Amino acid sequence: GDELRYRLRFTNTRPEAVKNVVFSNPVPKGLEYVTGSASVGAPDAAITFSIDGGKSYSAQPMIEVVEAGKRREVPAPGAMYTHVRWTVPGLIKSGAQVNAEFRGELAGVPDSVNRP
Repeated sequence: GDELRYRLRFTNTRPEAVKNVVFSNPVPKGLEYVTGSASVGAPDAAITFSIDGGKSYSAQPMIEVVEAGKRREVPAPGAMYTHVRWTVPGLIKSGAQVNAEFRGELAGVPDSVNRP
């Protein structure tokens, strides 16, 4: 149940401004993404998530569930998130940095593991 914080820093090392910067980070195995914990220090940036190993991204990944014999879509739980992606469409000046972060919670150890 301990939480780890992942901090990423993009630094524009080019002599000119860049735009449409995309950077992503996988959620390491053994961690569960803490829902709502992703942030970025650029006001125009978008944060999206993948639940399929980085093949597709969405601001709110959805999964289909069946309840009382009816199918419906619900938000995917943080435990299903595999990647976090930040997209900065605006200009990032030469030498400027963009900071981003997210938190992950260590997954619990199954009862059958390490028990006397």
